[in-house]
Amino acid sequence: MRILIISTVMPHRMRLGGEVVTQNFVDAILGLGHTCDLVAYRHHGDDSPLPANFHSAGGWHIETELSGMRPYFWLARALLTAQPYLCTKFQSRRLLRTVHALTHKQHYDCILLDHTNLGWLLDRLRFAGPVIFVAHNLESALYAAEAAGKSRYGFVKRAVFAREAAALARMERHLARKCRQIWTLTDEERQAYAALVDDPHGVRAFDIPGKALPAPSTGAAPPRVDVGLLGGWLWNVNRAGLEWFMRDVVPRLPPSLTIEIAGKGAHLVGNPFPNVTYRGFVDNALDFLRSCRVTVVPSVSGAGVQVKTIEGIGAGVPMVSTAIGLRGIRALPAYVASATGADELVRLIASRVREPLAHDYAGGAQWAQERQRAFRAQIESALAAAVAA
Repeated sequence: MRILIISTVMPHRMRLGGEVVTQNFVDAILGLGHTCDLVAYRHHGDDSPLPANFHSAGGWHIETELSGMRPYFWLARALLTAQPYLCTKFQSRRLLRTVHALTHKQHYDCILLDHTNLGWLLDRLRFAGPVIFVAHNLESALYAAEAAGKSRYGFVKRAVFAREAAALARMERHLARKCRQIWTLTDEERQAYAALVDDPHGVRAFDIPGKALPAPSTGAAPPRVDVGLLGGWLWNVNRAGLEWFMRDVVPRLPPSLTIEIAGKGAHLVGNPFPNVTYRGFVDNALDFLRSCRVTVVPSVSGAGVQVKTIEGIGAGVPMVSTAIGLRGIRALPAYVASATGADELVRLIASRVREPLAHDYAGGAQWAQERQRAFRAQIESALAAAVAA
């Protein structure tokens, strides 16, 4: 088969969780022997070489928090056109022209429309074959939860979130009803989308594998940090978890524990604790994870899967997570523990530092390999069903 993926951003550098997910799909499709073209924006200012068959629709400001005044323009356009902000943010004639040029030149067996953000393209495609919608999240639910966050936002911001939730729900229904299949990242979201369509068999959940992790070198150094957190904290959903961790968990942990928090955006959350260090972006996330006695996933909201959690499990490092941080991840190894609230999270962290578990690199690698095999089999089955329908 020849498959066209249309995405929001070039995924090959795998810097953000969404990029990792998209590249997982690309790699699986190529690994099954198919040909895959991809159209997406570049990160603004990125002029690095692109992989073969990756087609740029130009530079774009991907992260809202780093986009200057542009979000106000995107929001105004959304209000004027009754579209979701997430869709107007990624709308451009150049992307549409690039897609049209490829579909005119090549015969594609199917198109993968990657992200709800590109729902605006659906009715403009010049393509008669099957379109598959890849839903990274149930976005309407995310924004509805933000709209309900009275303790975090004022009235105006909650009203904007509520409007976005309603607009996204309309877009998700439209995508669900017009696309041949819907691919989700968790079974919970598979069920949510299945409720929107006549044939729920066209809605499938996938076991995203994340990045392939190299084994540690012989004689790897022992952990140097008691507790480590790794995430993209610029995203408000992730940042809510960090805020909760700093407010409700850290003050109750022994002050002798060393805690390091890696990833962009952590500085947006206040840090009055001398035993907590904000590392910012780290060049090697795997080395950071393996330098910790225990890693913590403090998610309090969200949808889809957390790629950093999957990679943390694959790294073989003992982990303590909230239940929501493990959403969509099955067959957890013994070194991963789930907490139902702050009390249990505090107890488990203190216990894992006081009586540390050994890093299980072999077990993590085996878990990751099994997830990779399952993912590839799921892709193969879904593609065969999509083109045969």
